[in-house]
Parts: sequence; C-alpha cells; structure tokens
Amino acid sequence: MAPRLASLLGLFSVLAASSSVSAQGGGQTCNLTQHCGSDSPCCSEYGFCGDATFCLGGCNPLYSDSLTSCAPEPVCENEVHTFNNLDRILMNATYYDGNATEYDFILDKGNLIPSNSSGGGVSLMLTESNGGTRISSTRYVHYGTVSARLKTGRWGGVVTAFITMSDIKDEIDWEFPGNDTTEGQTNYFWQGVITNPTHGGVSGNLTDTYINYHDYAVNWQPDQLEWLIDGNVVRTLYRNDTIDDTGVARYPSTPSRIQLSIWPAGINGTAPGTVEWAGGMINWDDPDYKAAGGFYMVVEQINITCADPTPATSDVTSYVYGQNSSSMTPSVSFSNATTINGALGALSGVTGPWGVWTITCAVLFSLVGATLAQKSALFTCYALRCVLALYLGVCRNRKYMSFEIKHVQTILSFLPSWPTQPFEAHSPFMARILSFTQYLVETVIRNRIYEASYWKEHCFALTDKAIELKAIGGVYGNNKPTEFICLLLKLLQIQPEKEILLEYLQADEFKYLRALAVMYIRMTFRAAEVYEILEPMLKDYRKLRLRNMGGYSLTYMDEFVDSLLHEERVCDIILPRITKRDVLEDNGEIGPRKSRLLDAMEGKSEKSERSRSSSRSSSRSGSAKSPSRSPSRSRSPARSKAGSRTPSDAGSRYVSRSPSRSRSRSGSKYRSRSRSISPDRINGNASAKSGSRSPPPDRMETAEEH
Repeated sequence: MAPRLASLLGLFSVLAASSSVSAQGGGQTCNLTQHCGSDSPCCSEYGFCGDATFCLGGCNPLYSDSLTSCAPEPVCENEVHTFNNLDRILMNATYYDGNATEYDFILDKGNLIPSNSSGGGVSLMLTESNGGTRISSTRYVHYGTVSARLKTGRWGGVVTAFITMSDIKDEIDWEFPGNDTTEGQTNYFWQGVITNPTHGGVSGNLTDTYINYHDYAVNWQPDQLEWLIDGNVVRTLYRNDTIDDTGVARYPSTPSRIQLSIWPAGINGTAPGTVEWAGGMINWDDPDYKAAGGFYMVVEQINITCADPTPATSDVTSYVYGQNSSSMTPSVSFSNATTINGALGALSGVTGPWGVWTITCAVLFSLVGATLAQKSALFTCYALRCVLALYLGVCRNRKYMSFEIKHVQTILSFLPSWPTQPFEAHSPFMARILSFTQYLVETVIRNRIYEASYWKEHCFALTDKAIELKAIGGVYGNNKPTEFICLLLKLLQIQPEKEILLEYLQADEFKYLRALAVMYIRMTFRAAEVYEILEPMLKDYRKLRLRNMGGYSLTYMDEFVDSLLHEERVCDIILPRITKRDVLEDNGEIGPRKSRLLDAMEGKSEKSERSRSSSRSSSRSGSAKSPSRSPSRSRSPARSKAGSRTPSDAGSRYVSRSPSRSRSRSGSKYRSRSRSISPDRINGNASAKSGSRSPPPDRMETAEEH
C-alpha cells in the first residue's frame, strides 16, 4: 500500500508542475484596444500574449497586463562592437534568457556569414526562403549616439536598415531601399505612429553605398535628434517641433534596442506602395544572387555612446517603466532588478506565488513519497522525479524542451521499474506531458498556425491530409503557414508511436508524408536514432516542391534530409541541437557511416591490387584465375540490388555528406524502401567528375511540372 501511495504522490509532483504550464498562454493577441490578461501577462513584439520569453526584448508594456509585466531592460553601456567573428552574437534567439553580459547581439531571424571583404565584418543574408535577416542588441539605449559602419544592398525590392526600436515602438531609422546606392533615407516614429506622412528625409550625394563603407549615425538627445553620415550632420529634428495640438510631443523618448536588417519589400503580399518605394519586385535570378547565394548587407562596426538624462550609478542594471503621464508616454527610471528571466517563482512561466507553489508542491510530494517508500533506491527515484518535475515546470521555455523530450526516458530508465510505469512514453499521463513537444515550433509561427483556416478546418485527420500534401515549407506570402508546417504541429501534438512513423517513411508512393515524418523524427528523436533513420533517406532523389516567402521552388528529398542533418533552421523552424555524428561514433552509440563512394574507391583499389597480384601469379604458374575474382567483388551483398558497377561509375554518382570519413561498411538498421531513384542516377555518365552535384536532366524541370 505504501509503495502505491508513494507512486501516487510522485505523480502529483509532476502534475503540480505540468498543470500550471498547460494553463498558460493560448495564442491570445494583444494590441492598443486588447491587452493581455494576468494569466499570460506579456505582449510580445509580434502581438501575442504569453509569459517567460514573451516578457523579454520587444515586450510591449502598453499592451501587456501592466506596465511592469515585461522584464526589466538591460541598461546602456558605452561599447564598440566589431564583427570579426560571431562569438558575441547569440545565433538562436529562443535561447536568450535576458543576460546581456553573455551576448551583445541576438540573431532574431535569418542567416549570418562572416565576410571576407577587407576589414572583416559580417554579412546579413536575404534569400527566397529565409525572408531576410535581423540582429538586435541585447542592451538598450536611452539617448546617446549610435553609429554603424556598413555597406548596403543594391537590388530592387531589397531594403537595408539600421534603426533603433523601443518596446513601445518609438523608432529612429536609417534605410536604404532598392538599387539607389547614392542616398539614404531617414525617418522616425512615435509609438509606432507616423505622426506626419512627410516627415521622412533623403540624404544624397553619397559614394557607392554598396562598394564603400560609410558611418551612419543618430545623435539622439532629449531635446533634439540628429542624423549623420561620416560625421557630418545631414538632418536635425527638434522635440518642440513634434508637439501636436494637444500638447503631446510625438518624439522618440523610450529605451531602444539597436537593430540591423535586410528584408524583402518587393514580394507578393506586400502593399503596392511599399513595393514601389523599395524599387519594385525582387529579381531572384539576379547574377549577384546566384553568385553569392543570396542578397546581403555587410556591417563592420557599431559604436554606442550612452547619454542617459541622469547618469547611472554602479548598481544600476536595467530600465523599468512606471506610470503613464500626461504626455501619453510612460515614465522610465533606473532599476537594480535582474534582467535574467527564469528566477525562482517564474521557472514554470508563472509569476508570483503560483510559481513558488509549483516548485514547493513538486518538492514536498516527492519527499513524502520517498519517505513512504522507505528504501534508499526509491528515495533516489523520487529525488530524480523531483528534478524532472522542475524541468517540466520550465518546459515552455524551448531552451529546455530538447532536453526534456530526448532524455527524460533515459533518466527514468535508471530508476526502479515500478516508479517509471506512469512515465511510459505513450501512457495517458505521459501523453499529457509530451504534448509540450508542440513548443518546439516557435511561438510566433505556432500562433499563426492556430489562426490559419487550414488548421481550424482540416488538421484533424492527419494521415489523410498528409497524403494530400503538395509541397513542403514553413511560411509564405505575408507569413502565412504552409499546410506542411500545420500538419507538423499536429504531429507534434499527437505524438504517434515510433512504428507508425516508420510506416510513414516506408510509404514510397507518398513522398510528402515521408518528408513530414522525416522532419518530425529530426525534431524529437535521439541523435543516434536520427542518423540511423534519416541517412538511408539520402538515397531518395525524388523532387519536392518547396513553398516559401518567394513562392514555389524545386528541391529534392535527399537535399531536404541533408539540410535536416546539418542546418540549424529548416522550413522556418529552429531545429533542436543534435550531437555531431563523429562524437556519437567515438562514444560507440552509432556505427560509422557507410559511404558508397568510399566503397567504390576501395573496390577500385582492391581490384587494381588483385590485378597486379594476378599478373605476377600468372607469369609464374601460367594460371589465369585472377580475372574471375574482380566481378565477384561487385556482387557483394552491399551492392546486390544495384548490380555490377564499375568503380568509376559509382565514384561519380555517390558522395558522402557525412562529417565522418570512415571506410567501414557497417550499415544502418533502418533502410530506405524508396524505388524512385532517378534513372539517370543509375545509368549516369561515368565521365562526370567525382563528387559533382550538378543536377541531371530531369532535375531541370520546373516545380510546376510536378
């Protein structure tokens, strides 16, 4: 009886943590007329209510539950940021916890590439699929001088931007739209409002902004604002000139982050006026795009000189908002409150006494359960169960999700058998816990999916709808979710059995169903299983449509799988980190990768060696047996299905993408059953260069032909 009661109390420990999480933010939107409630108090910069990470950079206090709902903003520091490397840039924004001393900038979206141009720098990339790139400073500036040394783009429809942006949408801009490389445009906003449609400015007579670095700066003071180029003032705005008829100064006056971006204005779904302003629709066939793999801007250095109205003392760590004033702008003051999200009482994303209640209950139930068990082994079990409860308490923070999903079963496997029973992966209890895998999809995208008509009307018959898929992709047009990503979220919610997923992979006739299963496995399975299951899919060369911000394009199943194994973001989803293959090999968790190219090379070497040996043997004994051995090598079990091939043929067609260069022939226990290998890949041109990735003739077809 006591062990059973102990087990029940152990369950309560996890339920206490998980139940508080399940009640949190459900996709409520927030704006000027609809504020967030106390259960999801923070309004993110994208207009959705939530807690935890919603309360960090960009959280709008005017639309939140209260002006103090958002986390304190890291205070300004005089700094010079150089971009010779990416060490001080956090490459995954979902891992940011508010600690501004660890990183200077955050990659909010897109891709960064270290520049090889003179003086170093980093390139912000714009491609058809990524929708542009933006980085934001971790610290805020409340008046001061901010300058950026950068090179702009030069393509119609592409906008280069260097701005300051406050959490209540006070904004100061330097923008460079389209292909005009002789001028820059200046602008400002007050709480997201253009107070005067004609208050933008244009500064011309610049030497080529694409080829040459220029220093663009804003000197922002409480009474005036100056825009500068290479140290020369090109425009001045006085605060008194922004006072309207009601006596309100519509002038930027709240702490702001520094942001640099390159973004696509000339795409479908953008307002016609914006497209015209940016120089027309983007030409994705531009030679510059083809040569560099994307459009880009380059930033070399950012200088920050703080000028707070009152100098900060040594103990000041942050800015906080106070009450609204007659000026319609909330007051701003210094604080020594921590900017780091995740302190006790907010581990589960629930602030105040409920956060303490979550942790306290988890600890108490675990300790009582251990006492009733009266065995040291079970005490250890419940101690670990307590730890798991705490992890479940923070499962809404994606930083911990990959740990929880991929390793909870590993930890529990070391516990005595009966306490782990409630944690079986597909028990009703664990199904509730693991339903949080849906949070592997970023909040902004997840909320857009919830609002999509396809999600509301069709995402209840998963397999039927997955069979009907016509493309893969993340978001398209005006950030609308594709059907593929909607079904991926549904798959993450229902958590199918592993056997079902393997059946999806073996459904050769439904390639998009296979693609859906492949991405789900990459996001939720252990690293060793990911490699074992996905690597055989690299032999599937079928075409796939890819839908993204630029419309439809053509890709291939093997390229899609390869991107899942090696890239951080696929289909606009930031993938959980995966252990490198060579590390798993060193730890004995997975066998060496089988490479058909290396097999072919080994076969050629062995054949040559056998031929020389046979010649010597023939000259001595007159025997001619050796020629019969070479064909037998081509009929090894590893090649029995493909038939006999010459090493040169195989070497020109099969290229290993694995980091491992092992020549072992030990294969994966999961085998692709795809029968859709392109004929040209089977009967390829033996004269092609080894390792070439040039597409065969059938790959030249357009996406519309499929």
